[in-house]
Amino acid sequence: MRADDFGKKLDESTPRPNDRQLMAMVWRFVVPHRRFLLLSVLLLPLITAAQQLQPYLFKLAIDGPIARQVGSGLPIVTENILGLLRLTGFFLGTLVFSFGLEYLLTYLMELAGQRVVYDMRMSMFRHLQRLNLAFYERNAAGRLMTRITNDLEGISEFFSAGLISLVADLFKLTGILIAMCLLSFKLTLFSFTVAPLLLFLAMYFRVKLRRTYLNIRKGMARINVYLAECLSGVETVKLFNRAGYNDQEFKALNRSYMKANLRAIFFDSNLYSIIELISTSAIAIFIYASAMSIDKGLITLGTIVAFVEYIKRFFIPIRDIGMKYSIIQSAFASADRIHQLLSEDDFIPQADKPIVVQKLHGEIAFCNVTFGYKPNEPVLKDVSFSLKPGEILAIVGATGSGKSTILKLINRFYDVWEGQILIDGVDLRQYDTKSLRRHIGQVLQDVVLFSGTVADNIKLDLDLPPERLEAVARQAQADRFIDHLSQGYQTLIQERGANISHGQRQLLAFARVLAKDPKIFLFDEATSNIDSHTEMLIQQALTHVLHNRTSLIVAHRLSTVTIADRIVVMHKGEIAETGDHQALLAQKGLYARLYQLQFNQKNAKLR
Repeated sequence: MRADDFGKKLDESTPRPNDRQLMAMVWRFVVPHRRFLLLSVLLLPLITAAQQLQPYLFKLAIDGPIARQVGSGLPIVTENILGLLRLTGFFLGTLVFSFGLEYLLTYLMELAGQRVVYDMRMSMFRHLQRLNLAFYERNAAGRLMTRITNDLEGISEFFSAGLISLVADLFKLTGILIAMCLLSFKLTLFSFTVAPLLLFLAMYFRVKLRRTYLNIRKGMARINVYLAECLSGVETVKLFNRAGYNDQEFKALNRSYMKANLRAIFFDSNLYSIIELISTSAIAIFIYASAMSIDKGLITLGTIVAFVEYIKRFFIPIRDIGMKYSIIQSAFASADRIHQLLSEDDFIPQADKPIVVQKLHGEIAFCNVTFGYKPNEPVLKDVSFSLKPGEILAIVGATGSGKSTILKLINRFYDVWEGQILIDGVDLRQYDTKSLRRHIGQVLQDVVLFSGTVADNIKLDLDLPPERLEAVARQAQADRFIDHLSQGYQTLIQERGANISHGQRQLLAFARVLAKDPKIFLFDEATSNIDSHTEMLIQQALTHVLHNRTSLIVAHRLSTVTIADRIVVMHKGEIAETGDHQALLAQKGLYARLYQLQFNQKNAKLR
């Protein structure tokens, strides 16, 4: 990760793309489905021709059978009636033809749009899973969820309501202008003297709406982030009577979001009203110009009716574009935020020819490792130690001394600033990260369980037969509580594992490790909030997991370290002491003080 990217959030970490870059990004997802767009484009000229033929049929009817009938002053003439019926039938045929093609056009565009959005969502999800842990430390989960849900809905709406109207309306406008120019080029120019004003207003509202919809998307992201925090921390909210304070904070976020939406409505309604005014003005200008021409016999009544119809039809797509303009600008705002996410490149770099791990012996060596999460604030300082295959190393120390960071570096969630981490004598950065992690098992302090059954949470992505699944559960001592669940291994785990205890979640985590059968085992112990019986089960499970594996145990309770071959004592990011339990007690140094402190606390609790 670049040093200048530390602390930057998603909205700050990448420069704003221009419209061309946004369209290029969206087009990349459209290309696989371009055949649907091609078919749609081929339909548009046919639809436009059928629709713009209709006002011309009005002209033919008025200047033809109707004019001859009225001009003759005779009773109904069969020839005129038959001519009018033929034109009426032709008019109805164009209606049916255009409606049928519009249905097919809409279906094709919706199909293309849904497939494009599906591909974009999958691409975003895969991209999120590849990003470095540091990225997630800078960006709240609610903000990222907004990208993959709300922002993609903006793109979906663009394809279903925006793009169809935009492309079809552009064809309609072109067809109407061609038809009007063929009837009278001079009157067409008179009718559209207001066009420059329309163009200026469109550019003005384009800028305003784009900025407004960016603010709307950001406001929704803030609401999602705050909701995620409040709902996940509802126990703390109730415990500290924070509901009133939260209500005020959410009220401020909600009000800001409402104001952004009202501003978008203000611009949208203004644009709609102005287009209505301009369309009425264009018709008035045309009527004024045609009034002088009809007196001189330069224009027929049928031409005037057709022209008025064309002008009305011209401003219908203009008005629709104005109404859909907000959708288009919202889609561009969404595309902007999606582009930022897909442009995020905070990945752990891979070697040019990474080594795919087939088998590990489990030898680990830290060689003068220095690392930190923020520039100029190292968490580990020149740390060196080594483990032989099958050796057990316990790491102890005060909070913030760098214990858990060591485990994160072995998993290569981060890269070291200085020094090397060697596994089987090879620099960690030379391995293929995915294949390396298949040989590393870890139990975290806060065990994460996923939606699904108990069996699903043990197997994860492994294909375990039932007998193997039950065997690893027995070794992990998890079978003792699983057998008492309502549906055993098929019991559904509630959100965040709410229906089982913290200790039981850790036992499931041990079962996961045993199912994976890794050569290296990492354990970030967290047994402070479990009962003595569960702690005993965890100790028994730990014995099975440690067998014949190179193991690093971050010990919070020093009673755990007695099973370790060696103990490393961390202090302010440096190794302060190294040795076994008895040797470190004999030194009467930092480890002895930590041990004595916990011993006194335990005795105080017993009293």
